[in-house]
Amino acid sequence: MTETTQDKLSYQKVLDGLLRMHELSAAGEQETEEIKQLREAIDEPYSALSAEEREIIEGLSTDLFDVENITSEPVLDHIPPVDPVIAAAIQAQYSGKYDEALNLLRESKAKPASRIAFFRGRIWSEKREPKVALLFFNHAAKLDPENDEYKAQASRSG
Repeated sequence: MTETTQDKLSYQKVLDGLLRMHELSAAGEQETEEIKQLREAIDEPYSALSAEEREIIEGLSTDLFDVENITSEPVLDHIPPVDPVIAAAIQAQYSGKYDEALNLLRESKAKPASRIAFFRGRIWSEKREPKVALLFFNHAAKLDPENDEYKAQASRSG
C-alpha cells in the first residue's frame, strides 16, 4: 500500500498535536481549553491513520507519560548490566526495526530511566523525527545531568 500525502499529513497532525499536548501537560496545564481543542483537532486525522501508525502514536503517548512522571532517579554507584530486553531492543534498532525496538523498551524494567530515555531518543532520531528525539534526549540529560553524552546529544539535536 502506497502512503499518500494526505496520510503523511494526518500522521504529522496527530504527532504534532500529541507533542503539544505533552508540552502543556508537563507545564501543569492538563485541563486547558487548548488541550481540549487539540484533542478535538486530532480526532479526525487519527481516524485516518493506519493500524501501524496508531500503534506508533499510542506507544509514543505511553512513553511521554514516562517523561512527565519520571522526574528524577537515584544516583547509582555503578551502571547495571544491560538486561536482555534492552539488548534485543538495541539489536532491533540496528536492524532498522524501530517500532519493535520502542515496544521492547516499553516492556523493559531496566534502570536507569535516563538510559531508556536516551535509547528512545536515538531510535526516534533514526526514524527521522527530530522533535520527538530531542524531547527524549532532553529528558535523559535532565535525569542524569552528569552524563556528557546525553547533554551532547541533546545539543546536537536541538
